[in-house]
Amino acid sequence: MKPLLRRLIVAVVTTVAVLLGTAGTAHASTWLVRDDLELFGSQWDLDGYGFLTCNFYYSCTDAYVSDNGAQARTGTHSVRMFTEYNPDAWVSLGRPFETPVGARSCVATMYVRAELYDGIDTVMQLEVLQAAGWTYLAKGSSRLHDPYNSTWRQIRTASWAPAADRNVYIRMVLTGGEHLSIVNADDLAVSCTVLP
Repeated sequence: MKPLLRRLIVAVVTTVAVLLGTAGTAHASTWLVRDDLELFGSQWDLDGYGFLTCNFYYSCTDAYVSDNGAQARTGTHSVRMFTEYNPDAWVSLGRPFETPVGARSCVATMYVRAELYDGIDTVMQLEVLQAAGWTYLAKGSSRLHDPYNSTWRQIRTASWAPAADRNVYIRMVLTGGEHLSIVNADDLAVSCTVLP
């Protein structure tokens, strides 16, 4: 075999080996979006409630985005929710959300703080639903039982695998006790593992 042909064959084989060798495993990255309600507060809407008994002290506006900085964890806006005098009462406030292309698994977190009267236990849930069909993908909950202005604590959902339809709905749900229960929520974060 001629030396020029031999060198050409060696060069082609070496180039193919290098290209195959660099095709290694794809590495995942983390995608993180935070909603502190300062810019996206208008996307949150009251989406459900049940078994409410209203009295003359409070109106039936049971969940809303507040602009009272004293109620917020960061900034000046937070979710404010309350249920009144019915152990079966519940109220929910949520927003639409789109997960990233290529997401393999996601987790949502949000901070909550109880502002409870009479020290009655209250359960706060963070839920993720598929927007089309309203089916549950993940949820996390916390029993809040500290009376009056407890410390902020984080609720974390289980991880979920986004569907081909990346549109989800994330909401906070407050279920009440036998007296008035007030809870503030702030700083939603959604973190997803994304493959290239």
